[in-house]
Amino acid sequence: MAQGQTIELHPPLGGVRSDVVPYDIPPGFLWRSQNIVPRYGRLRTRPGLQKAATTGPGSRISGGFTFKNAAGAQQIVAATLTKWYKLLGDAWVDISGAFSWTNGADDPQRFAVFPAAGSNWLVGVNNVDVPKKWDGTAAAAISVGGTPPIAKDCTVAGNFLVLGNVVESGVRSASRIRVSDFNDLDLWTQYGAADLTDTNDDIVAVRALTRTSFAIYKEKSIWMAWAQLGLFPFQFETMEYRPGPVSPSAVIRVDQDHYYIGTDSRIHHFNGLSAEIVSGPIEKYIQDVALATAFRSVNRARCFGFFNFYDRHLWWFYPGPNNADPTLAISFHRDTGALHLHVFPLAVTAGWEGDDIATLAWSDLTGTWSAIGPGSYPTWDSFGGTLQNTAFIGSLAGQVYRQRYDSDDDGAAIPQSWELPLKTWFGMRHNTHVDGVENFFTQKTSGPLVTVQVGTSPALAEVLDPTYQTVGSHDTTLTTRQKVAIPVLDARFWSIRYALSSSTPIEWAGGAATGWPEEVPESQGAAVAASAVFTVNMTENQTAVVITGQSFPSGGIVLYNTSWGTEVIITGYTTSGFTATFTVGARLGDVFTYKVES
Repeated sequence: MAQGQTIELHPPLGGVRSDVVPYDIPPGFLWRSQNIVPRYGRLRTRPGLQKAATTGPGSRISGGFTFKNAAGAQQIVAATLTKWYKLLGDAWVDISGAFSWTNGADDPQRFAVFPAAGSNWLVGVNNVDVPKKWDGTAAAAISVGGTPPIAKDCTVAGNFLVLGNVVESGVRSASRIRVSDFNDLDLWTQYGAADLTDTNDDIVAVRALTRTSFAIYKEKSIWMAWAQLGLFPFQFETMEYRPGPVSPSAVIRVDQDHYYIGTDSRIHHFNGLSAEIVSGPIEKYIQDVALATAFRSVNRARCFGFFNFYDRHLWWFYPGPNNADPTLAISFHRDTGALHLHVFPLAVTAGWEGDDIATLAWSDLTGTWSAIGPGSYPTWDSFGGTLQNTAFIGSLAGQVYRQRYDSDDDGAAIPQSWELPLKTWFGMRHNTHVDGVENFFTQKTSGPLVTVQVGTSPALAEVLDPTYQTVGSHDTTLTTRQKVAIPVLDARFWSIRYALSSSTPIEWAGGAATGWPEEVPESQGAAVAASAVFTVNMTENQTAVVITGQSFPSGGIVLYNTSWGTEVIITGYTTSGFTATFTVGARLGDVFTYKVES
């Protein structure tokens, strides 16, 4: 019998898999997870929520956007159901002016930036009110000029402002595309309307794909529009017949690709030519939630998503059970395809990516003025700050947060866990005896304790419901070797689960368990005696015991522990008893069930 073999536990960076049974999950993937993401070759705590300002806009956040005005100054805008606000230092300033928006929770504010006449105009629509615009400088937003229709969504392509699913003269045209005049968002007279009625479904979203093209996402189809010369500036073509997005805010642009959550509870990827489903590994988990609440419910329009350029993750938020607004999220790593599941302690209602202004404090500067100035900051104006990519999340309560890897959820600890697949570490014919596991956590000066649990199952039919027990914890503040001891335990299928709730982010780079195999004997023929249960009062790690008062046939027999599956070696027997030698030491009070076979 080989002892003390190392079982390497590499960090599974491929994400969660629910499309196969746990036993068939390939290396590099997780069985289950909550609130963790892959980053820099490790699993770590998802980014937390940090307030963008001490006090938020104060009511449900319906959308938001970041952009630069004509002078190059970064603007961060958040919209409630009634007003627009810009972030100025530690305060949200009302820029609505005389206007009051009237959209509801199921009609999110949608934004696009239209450069024209020396200004960068932020344009907003909400499916209810006439489009508004703001130049990033003025004290208040104003109405878009001319006669623009009310629209469900908007985008910019080929120097045109594009509106989709519109209301004109009080009449809804759900399959209609309207465009502004060329290079002028305040004129709407040069072109008529394009009605995409070849498919009997409504427009849900419009999104630019390249500078001169955009995609139209309808309820059951995907269309493309390409710039052309002619009576209408774009030509249209139906590209795919497939379920459309659950909301305009569920479509995310990454470079020249689009991703969206569909009404079929799947994540779709469209590149302008063809579409594919990329959520296969976690569809079982998504469907379990979606069937009751999210993607097929009356609240599906409240789902939203964004791309965080900083960590290369796409995020979608959706309602959880018994919640009208999103409390759950899916993250999808753009480069690896890793999918993970997340839970949030508050209802969130909007999210957007963009550059954030990171201002400098005096304490951030080191060295002398003569050394600092000529090199990095030659003028006073250059101390204004630098841009760094981030993502913003708005809440039902009217607060706006930044996604931060060094943050908790606005003071609340983040519960997190990850679970390795159930495996027969030494093959199907062997139980595995594991005596301990070491873990590679990044040391923290005030880090949390990580609970280590082992899950075991004796048979393949039971792998979906293993029995878990806590075996110890890992102190992330210690630099000394930490081996979490596992009590004497043999099992055919093994899993390890890590769990914690902490305000301090953690990083796990894998680990190593030590153990050895024990053969599970197969039946050698028909049973010649009934099963018997022996309660053995053994001392700790005793390896032999005499069983008396049992009647057995005088021929050769094989006995094994049917509860554990471990082999019992018979060193001597009579018709009234036998001596059993255990391959692994038992524990005091263990109960064994043995089957007698010929």
